[in-house]
Amino acid sequence: MMQEKLNLLRQVSDEDILINTEKIIQEERRLTAELLQHLREIDRRMIYAKMGYPSLYDFLVRRFSYSSGAAYRRIATMRLIRDVPEVELKVSSGSISLSSAAKVQTFFRDIKSENSIQLSNTEKREIISQVENKSVREVDKILLHLSPNSVPKDRQRQITDDLTEIKFIADSVLLTKLDKIRLLISGKIPRASYREVINEASDIAISKLDRTANRGSSHRPSKNFVQIASKNLFHGTSKNLVQGASKNLFEAGEENSIQASGGTSDRSKELRHAKPTSGILCVKSTSEKVPDAQGTICEETSSNLPRHELTHSGIAQPEKTQSEKLQPEYKICRPYISTHLKAEVWRKCEAKCSFKAKGDSKPCGSRYRLEVDHIVPVAKGGKTEIENLRLLCQTHNLYEAKRLFGLEHMSKHVNKFL
Repeated sequence: MMQEKLNLLRQVSDEDILINTEKIIQEERRLTAELLQHLREIDRRMIYAKMGYPSLYDFLVRRFSYSSGAAYRRIATMRLIRDVPEVELKVSSGSISLSSAAKVQTFFRDIKSENSIQLSNTEKREIISQVENKSVREVDKILLHLSPNSVPKDRQRQITDDLTEIKFIADSVLLTKLDKIRLLISGKIPRASYREVINEASDIAISKLDRTANRGSSHRPSKNFVQIASKNLFHGTSKNLVQGASKNLFEAGEENSIQASGGTSDRSKELRHAKPTSGILCVKSTSEKVPDAQGTICEETSSNLPRHELTHSGIAQPEKTQSEKLQPEYKICRPYISTHLKAEVWRKCEAKCSFKAKGDSKPCGSRYRLEVDHIVPVAKGGKTEIENLRLLCQTHNLYEAKRLFGLEHMSKHVNKFL
């Protein structure tokens, strides 16, 4: 079939081939713009989560066999169009390529997260106009000129089935810590490479942070280590993970040594008496009575007025109409889950997301940004006990909240995900 088409093409004149090629390219750009519209709607509805995928990126790679780069470029361009709709026409016309659009969107995201700078749509349009009809290399130069302090992001590249090249930028503080670890392990590994240094630090971090591991050992990691390194493990870049683990390699013993000598540090007292929280938003209906035994931490008020007529500060509000009183009202609160119970949930779910799509026996299985979730929400009478708790990745925790409480209600609390 392919050979027959090639034979036919060889009989076509040069002028006709160029005309047909131009038509095909225009059609490709039109289809690309249409694809981006579909991806935007899939993202808005979280259809990928409904089907058991932890992210839109994973959905494109696993279901449609896109390469990682192709999937990322389309998702980033789609989100740029969502913020600046005029980009759609520029992509359709070819004045901005998917690669350039993805780089611009990544640039906007990075300066917001790293420098806390929120660009206006007017400023975004100005930058977008500068990259029109430019090559990818020219776009890189323009963006670097706009933000000279920006540094290349972490990169990883598969070399063989067993080897992956990882690149990241290390500052002088991290480099000093890595060199110090190299000295500390020199008896075990003389002249250790950075790969061996990071491997050794990773083993120590995993042994202390893995919640599914047996806790029967008499040696317990310091709270400072767990708090800092776990934050880096789940929310940081590879540079932050190494930096957090190496920092605690030297500092984690400080609190243990103080306690062994009979003294306590202010920080250890603070951590010991603090009430742990899951860090997960749940929704509680203020029109339902949920006993305190459920473990839900909510704000208390001394007023005798109905709860739906109070603000969080306990200040009385104007009397509501009958129709307003019939509407269910919700209040954001955080359920208290003990450290022991959290560890049981992690073991039960084998440290991965347990969400299953309808008709699919295989769970999501993601290990990224895991959160403890109530299967039956507290707002609907669910209890904080092992049978009613599970691990979900952040995507599926958010999807379940939207499914149970409605997109409109949850969007008030999770606008950053929309």
